[in-house]
Amino acid sequence: MKKLRGILIGRMQPVHNGHIQVIESILDEVDEIIIGIGSAQLSHSLKDPFTAGERVVMMNQALADIGVDSSRYYIIPMQDINFNALWVSHVKMLTPPFSVVYSGNPLVKQLFAEEGYEVKQPPLYDRLHLSGTEVR
Repeated sequence: MKKLRGILIGRMQPVHNGHIQVIESILDEVDEIIIGIGSAQLSHSLKDPFTAGERVVMMNQALADIGVDSSRYYIIPMQDINFNALWVSHVKMLTPPFSVVYSGNPLVKQLFAEEGYEVKQPPLYDRLHLSGTEVR
């Protein structure tokens, strides 16, 4: 039986409870999730303080802390290419195949929809308090 695999891409600067709640919600809908650590090339600034490696470690630990089976997710750092027409192909090159894209970003939703992907808006949890900007 083919597994349903979704993808969620975010900077995760830093990983926080809002991200984890979104991932848990997505895992209620799919068998596996690809978690793209976006803007992987950025670090050491106020907006992007953590390296991609640090964000991968944070995500692994947070998911382990809540008991998510590591066979249900992939965490993949993704550098920005700043070329919208090629971005979906770039993501596909870095990841296992997926069929559902979860994003609240209008451009991301448009780019994947244009390529024929099912795109869903993930729920946001307590956005006032669970925001990377607020955590940083």
